[in-house]
Amino acid sequence: MATQVYRYRNCLSQALRGVIVPSEAITCGSVNCSDENHIRAINVYADHVTEACIAAGVGPPFPRSAIPKAVIQGLRGIVLDIVSYCV
Repeated sequence: MATQVYRYRNCLSQALRGVIVPSEAITCGSVNCSDENHIRAINVYADHVTEACIAAGVGPPFPRSAIPKAVIQGLRGIVLDIVSYCV
């Protein structure tokens, strides 16, 4: 189990290196920001982080096609919640 966690952590770290943090949207001072560019940037960021989490855990014997769409949507929701909390 520890080896699997170590492998996942390394794969995730590698996958997240290519994810660009939308610093302008994250550092926006508006509590109820409605800037469409900021909203779009955060949604793209959440999609990329979600995809990195999934990609890090996919591989034999767990192909991506085995992951239910509901799980992917749930993970994306968690990522969005974390991003929203940190902003």
